[in-house]
Amino acid sequence: MTTEGGSRESSPCVFVYANQGSTVRYLLRTNVLSTLEKSGARIVILAHTAEEPGFREAFESENIVVEQFALKACERYLAKSKLQRVIKLHRYFVINGRYHIQTLEDFNKIWLGEKGWGPKDRWSGKVMGLLWNGLRRLLMWSQVLRRGLIWFELEFFAPRFHRELFEKHKPDLVVVSSPGWWDYDQYLLRESRKENVRTAAVILSWDNPTSLGMAGAPVDHVVAWTDVMAKELETLHDVSKDRISIGGIAHWDPYYEPNTHMDRQSLFHLLGLDPERKTLFFATKSPTRFPWAPEITENIARGIQDGRFNESLQLLVRLHPIYFRRINGELRHQRLLEAFSSIEERYPFVVVNKPDLRSDVLNCDLSRDEARLIASILKNSDVMVNMFSTMVIEAAVFDLPAVNLAVAAGFDPLDKGRSRQDIQIDYIQTHNQRVIQTGGVRNVFSMDELFDAVNAYLRDPSLDAEGRAEIRRVETGPFRGFAGRKIGEHLLSFAQQSSSSVEKYSDD
Repeated sequence: MTTEGGSRESSPCVFVYANQGSTVRYLLRTNVLSTLEKSGARIVILAHTAEEPGFREAFESENIVVEQFALKACERYLAKSKLQRVIKLHRYFVINGRYHIQTLEDFNKIWLGEKGWGPKDRWSGKVMGLLWNGLRRLLMWSQVLRRGLIWFELEFFAPRFHRELFEKHKPDLVVVSSPGWWDYDQYLLRESRKENVRTAAVILSWDNPTSLGMAGAPVDHVVAWTDVMAKELETLHDVSKDRISIGGIAHWDPYYEPNTHMDRQSLFHLLGLDPERKTLFFATKSPTRFPWAPEITENIARGIQDGRFNESLQLLVRLHPIYFRRINGELRHQRLLEAFSSIEERYPFVVVNKPDLRSDVLNCDLSRDEARLIASILKNSDVMVNMFSTMVIEAAVFDLPAVNLAVAAGFDPLDKGRSRQDIQIDYIQTHNQRVIQTGGVRNVFSMDELFDAVNAYLRDPSLDAEGRAEIRRVETGPFRGFAGRKIGEHLLSFAQQSSSSVEKYSDD
């Protein structure tokens, strides 16, 4: 790594905080990191898993080092303060109240139901719910109060756990993956402000601005996917327009590199698919939000077996990475994984594909090659079924007909309004409705409707092509194929600005 005595002007130092698998995937396993590295910037990765076998070896180089983030210290600091935890919870459900965002309204209602503070609970719970919503509404309708809350946390809940690392490396920029939504972005952002170091948040997902509440700390720059996301950050999250840059979608860059995609024969050989059959691709949802995907898979398999489809079909099931979440080393969803294995054994035309995960600790840390595999699957499938995810947008990149499946499966109607496992919640979410309104995806509410929608697309794949084109136009962002490079260039530009110009946080 470049020596500490080197010129800061010629080789700025950038801290990159790797607090979750999605962050590692988006910032470190794309051209974001390689762009920073090739520039000669000195990069320090602050990682929760610095000591996990293979992590240092994967990323350290001449000008990249990995340092351990003070995870345990942050956990203890948050756990000892009830006031911090209450403020954090309130922030989660608060945005600019001049805009109605159905997603956050539903999440707030569900949380109150889980606490027993809903309108149908006993009187003491109702009172707590009224107090909660009253404070929430005050924050939503007053930007001054929202800014005041951020200032309060900055002044009174800003631990300095990484002072030695700031002194050792003297960073010019600290990069996180949210403006304080994910733990422990908020502490590192506050600490950076105390150290007078510029900060940048690179947003990870299309639904973050409409699914997550107000910032947990001031941030100097925010990098959005698209113009739509930039507008959401400005209007919902009080981020001034001049602090927002648009970078595109870094982990989708391989989608625009056709020479790296597998052809049909190679893909089918790799996955064990039958080249004589058409392919129905089922992209599963996180089992935390929908644990009934094995039942859906079996229902589709029976439909194929019983001749419910007009074509000879095979079913390719892609498991969400959260199926492989571990707690104390044990797979949390082992029962569901065994159910998928059983279905695959009983139906020869069902293939279950598992993601290639790089970490046993971080969720969703996918290998770099996974994007190329997904691209190859989308390119060579005939229809995709999913449950309201970014996969609808990804399918549109390849003009692949897609169906949103909204079937209750094993969800208990008595839990309606008290659980996020209600798939109808997803159907009406703000970001999903934006895509649905394009007409580029069909939405079905029973298995019979699913069979009909798939058959319609098999007969005529051009159905809803105009809607898919609209999804591509609005949701896939600029810099297609080189978004990682563009985001890296944005970060370099921020790092090269004088740290002395870091603005003091105020109500102005």
